[in-house]
Amino acid sequence: MPLLDLGSISLYYKVKGEGPSVVFIHPPLLTSANFEYQVDELSKNFRVITFDIRGHGRSQYSVQPITYSLIVEDIKNILDYLGINKAFLCGYSTGGSIVFEFLQSYSDRAFGGIVISGMSEVSPLC
Repeated sequence: MPLLDLGSISLYYKVKGEGPSVVFIHPPLLTSANFEYQVDELSKNFRVITFDIRGHGRSQYSVQPITYSLIVEDIKNILDYLGINKAFLCGYSTGGSIVFEFLQSYSDRAFGGIVISGMSEVSPLC
């Protein structure tokens, strides 16, 4: 089971396939298993990355409050660890808000964002 050690927490992640990278982001209360069928199909032409956000699935419980910006930093750390400079980000439901937050914070690290049944809620710019 691949885990990324971030010091105070370990995050579960999975990589399948080769090609341009796509990161799937699940909403709270779900896990990366939510994207099983998408991973199976897209990994034929893409490098697909899934992960369990803090306190979900196989990732460790977080003593820090889980915020969009914290999850964005976790995604950036996963990309850095895997040596990925740019990726598409795909978020389902509240995961879509995390996509928007990532695009605001690290637009240079994204090819683009895909939001499925999401909301346009993001943190304030200040």
